[in-house]
Amino acid sequence: MAAAPVTKSRARQRVVSFTYDLLRLGIVVLMAKPEPNSDAERASSVIGEAGDLAEQSYVSYGVLRDSYAEAFFNASEHPQYKRMWEYMLANPGSSVNTISEGVQKVRDSQGRYAFITESVTANYYTKQEPCDLKTVGQIIAPAAYGFVVRTGDRLVEVLNRGILKIKRSNMMKVYEDKWWKDECYYRSTSGATASINVLTGPKSLVLFGILCLLSGL
Repeated sequence: MAAAPVTKSRARQRVVSFTYDLLRLGIVVLMAKPEPNSDAERASSVIGEAGDLAEQSYVSYGVLRDSYAEAFFNASEHPQYKRMWEYMLANPGSSVNTISEGVQKVRDSQGRYAFITESVTANYYTKQEPCDLKTVGQIIAPAAYGFVVRTGDRLVEVLNRGILKIKRSNMMKVYEDKWWKDECYYRSTSGATASINVLTGPKSLVLFGILCLLSGL
């Protein structure tokens, strides 16, 4: 069994079996919340979605190297996304090697850098102290995470039943609320925050999905 961002296709379905989708995600823009009435606020106000980054020069932007976001821009035929990919190729320093590096680059930029990353990762960081980050625009390049098993293996039926059980019981939301606590919400309502160490990104959610599935087998 494998958990990976593998696109379903007829050719692949002749070799392996795919389960139902466990997690859906996409790509979003992560930016800093600018100071009111600042140049950064005025500049970022014109960025309403990812494609707007291609139409301006004040805010630089990049992706995580060897990531789903990088692969998307590399393959995209959309005019704006092609120009964004050309910009990232011409400015290799705009992309990063780790997620934490990208997040820190956003925080250090005073509103002049945007990190284009997976939605699950971005949403996690917008909920963490010091509550200085935001996502911009709608999700682009929607994708799904699931499991791949050997063709003919009855395990796919067991996993599909487990995935349906998780979705119907809202179990993933329970885990998300427990381990991806919204510190900014708690700070605004109680003035206190909880310090927690968690895994980030879609792969960690898939891991929790596996645990949910196994607990029901």
